[in-house]
Amino acid sequence: MPDQTLPIAVHNVLCFEYLHAVPEAWAEADLSLRTEAAAMLKAVLQDLKTIASVQLTTLLGRSPGTPAATVVTITAEDSVEIVDVSSGVHLRDLLADFAARGFQILMIAPECDGILSQLTGLVESSAASRSQLLSPSRQLIDIFSDKLATCDWLLAGNLPTIPTCDLHHWLKDKTALPASYQVIIKPRDGVGSHNVRRLNTDDQQSIQRLVASITETAAFIVQPFVEGTACSIGFIGTRNPGQAIVLKPVLQRIEATGDCLNYTGGRILSHGAIHDMLCEFGNGLRLKLPAFCGYLGVDLVLTPEPEQQVVIVEINPRLCTSYVGYRSACQNNLAELILTGTANTTLRWKEDDVGFDSDGRITHPVAL
Repeated sequence: MPDQTLPIAVHNVLCFEYLHAVPEAWAEADLSLRTEAAAMLKAVLQDLKTIASVQLTTLLGRSPGTPAATVVTITAEDSVEIVDVSSGVHLRDLLADFAARGFQILMIAPECDGILSQLTGLVESSAASRSQLLSPSRQLIDIFSDKLATCDWLLAGNLPTIPTCDLHHWLKDKTALPASYQVIIKPRDGVGSHNVRRLNTDDQQSIQRLVASITETAAFIVQPFVEGTACSIGFIGTRNPGQAIVLKPVLQRIEATGDCLNYTGGRILSHGAIHDMLCEFGNGLRLKLPAFCGYLGVDLVLTPEPEQQVVIVEINPRLCTSYVGYRSACQNNLAELILTGTANTTLRWKEDDVGFDSDGRITHPVAL
């Protein structure tokens, strides 16, 4: 009797990380950005490689000073094709070509300087189908990459967030924000904790020193510092409004060095009062999210008791470092969910909390 097994539909997938693909970007990035980028790329490539229907391609920069050799040790298998990239211009040419050839594309790229927006626009204009893009649309990226626009979007949806204005405006009129002993100053299109400063409002010397180091004050934003516990929740898009897959809450580990704040990892929560409160908030937020593909990471602050409140800090329209913790805590293949965008998927989570460092290491047991 002839074999009547149906062939597996093949997904040609291009997955790459911007710093690893562009030699000049790697050379300019600081150690924390390089470390987090490597952790995310390694994690998502490993997950995509386990999907039988995926034919996987990645991009690696090839010039002195780039990390190609370390990443090749992860991906140098017959199941992964590695394409060399010589520059940012070369990357854009390759990306347009892969999109035109029908590849599904998952990119990990910073939103600063319009990088993620521009690359996404290139894919959208070159691809034959919108389903090829495995990340949010350029329209959403342009909102969530701009912390002022994000604040406006959240307020329009009656979602709790932190009052925000640009640094130039605040320096001229301190009443533009509610009075606060401390403020957070960070780039308007910033990535993670890069260039995030916490300053006392009465420390005019430090504020003026910071302002003197900034070329354009309108490119930075100011927010009153909100006391509380730093958290986040990840969402995977299903291409349907209000139906994103809600992941577990994360307690973030933020360390202060002087007035600089640094993200060093976190803990995926499996149970408890904070877990339940954040899950309820995440399920409510899902109903307000528009249709999207790929991953959104929402940063939050849980204010202290007795009047605890969850406040949205910002929304990251890209894969976040928390993915390395999620993939260890969840028994589903999250990369496969990003690929398929299947709504109403039941997630299977491990019973214990899972801790992770920003370099991708999983820590057991966890102490925050």
